[in-house]
Order: sequence, then structure tokens, then C-alpha cells
Amino acid sequence: MKTLPLTKFADQTGIPFESKVDRTQGSSSKLSIRFLGTAGFIVESADRTIVLDPYVSRPGLWDHLVGPLRPNRDLILNIIPRCDDVLIGHSHSDHLLDAPTLAIEYGARIIGTETTSAIAKAAARHAGNVEIETLVTQGGEDIACGTAIVRGVPSFHAPIAPHLSIGKYLGDGVPFPGTILEEEGETLEWPLRASQFKEGGVLDWLISISGLRILHIDSAKFDRIELERLDVEKVDVLCLCAIGWQKGNPDYVPYLLERFQPRYIVPCHWDNFFDPYRSATREARVWGISRLDSFIEAIQDHATKSELILLQLDGVIKL
Repeated sequence: MKTLPLTKFADQTGIPFESKVDRTQGSSSKLSIRFLGTAGFIVESADRTIVLDPYVSRPGLWDHLVGPLRPNRDLILNIIPRCDDVLIGHSHSDHLLDAPTLAIEYGARIIGTETTSAIAKAAARHAGNVEIETLVTQGGEDIACGTAIVRGVPSFHAPIAPHLSIGKYLGDGVPFPGTILEEEGETLEWPLRASQFKEGGVLDWLISISGLRILHIDSAKFDRIELERLDVEKVDVLCLCAIGWQKGNPDYVPYLLERFQPRYIVPCHWDNFFDPYRSATREARVWGISRLDSFIEAIQDHATKSELILLQLDGVIKL
């Protein structure tokens, strides 16, 4: 599959990218879910705003190759006007880069692994030793976020090149493997290069909010044992990572759809994250390596009782 603008992809597949989807069925909305591109979402109820894996700064390819990565503060605050909690699935730059800005500017709490916490605190020191709140979890515990409850589910990162290892840059096919302990993080100097954003372990997220359940699959590989431990039969929304989906679990799509029987399936992490978030001259593009066309076909083959919703960047579902 080639990298294609959204309109051309939609023309070829017959599946439109939605800007607004209303599934409130005539009642008042309990919840909105807004897609930020990559694995990013804003989940907002009447009294809580939870942001997952925000990455709207989107430095270009050249920045990733030669320089430190810098968050775009003004753009972040414009696109994400409020935030109480930030859930980080793993610590690569396309999941974590923008999170410290939300903690520094809004006082949002960052929840994730020890590596996530160490990197976020490096950004806070650079901002003038700002005190930020981080909560380190290895998963498997319920965490209160106002009236919402979130639980990290230990998981894995899908390989981009299975069985290939190149030192600190690629371990068993996963970019930038390794962890950063809190004390090691004290020597980090923000801003960081892409290779300094170590993976740090992966967490999927189960969010219970406003009487609804959302399962966010952070990377396209899961830990079956951990998912089976969840005392949940069904979820309302399954946010499903596309990139790498054919290289992780062989039953990635059918297992997750059968196990959780979602009402709605929202593919994510299919876009080319080297493109700017908003551009007057360039439309957002489906990244060819995500194999989104085949991914959608696989979902349609197994989603007998689920609705597939393909959101454009900034697209919103109201439930």
C-alpha cells in the first residue's frame, strides 16, 4: 500500500473519514472521544478530561534524524485546551513528546511507566524546575481519575522489523528498546533526541468513565494472559492500533474483537506522523506501512456486531 492523502484513500476503499459521529441516540452526550492522530485521543466527560498519547507537535523526519525533538507549546495548548490526566502507553516520542507540556501548563497528572515519569521530569526541570505530578504504574491496578477508573494492562510493542537488532536503535525489531530509571532520568537534558525516548515498557489502557468502557490498544501486539485477567466481557469502544498489526500477534484482530465484542472500533496510529498536524497546503496522509486497507478488511471480516468508525484527525465521536 502506498502513502495516500485521506481523500484518495477514501475514494479507493469507499470508507470515508468522519469528522463527527453522533451515537447518543437522541439523549444528551455522556462522553466525547476525539482523535489526535497516531495513538492520541481526548476522552472527555462532564467532569474529567483524559488525554492518551498526545502527539500533535509532530516534528518532521529531518528533526528525528539530526536534532533534538521540541514540543510545539502553542499548538499543543490550542488543540488540547484542558487536561486532567495523561495516559502514556509507552515512552517513544510519538506517544510522549507532548505530555510534559500538559503537565507543566495545566497541572495534569501523567500516568505511565517509570521511563515515562523520568522523561517527563526532565522536561519539567528544563522548564524551570516546575513541579509536576507523575504516577508510575506497572499495570494491573485501578487508578481513580476523578469519577473515572483507569487500569494499565501490561503489553508489548509490535516489531517493525522482526528478529532484527541494531544495538540501542532496534532490539528484536522494536525501535529504541530499554528503560530509564528515575535516578537515571535525573541526568537527562531536555530536549531529547528521538533515540533517547526509550520504549520503557508498554501499557494498554482500560478506561471506565460515565458508565462506558474504552480499551486503548497502544501498540499492535498484546499480552493474552494480561487481557484474559481483565474482569470485563465487553467494551463500548476499542481504539485499535494499526501500524505493525501484521507483525505482532497472528490473531491480533480476531482475538480482540471476539474477546471484547466492542460496539465501536476506532482504528488509530495509521497516519504519517512526520506530516504536520494541521497544514493549509497538505492533507493528512495514510501511512503506507500501516497497511490500513488490509487492516480495515480484517476488521470487517470479523466485526459482525461492531461498527467500524474511521475518524479523521480532530474527528469526534459522541456517546
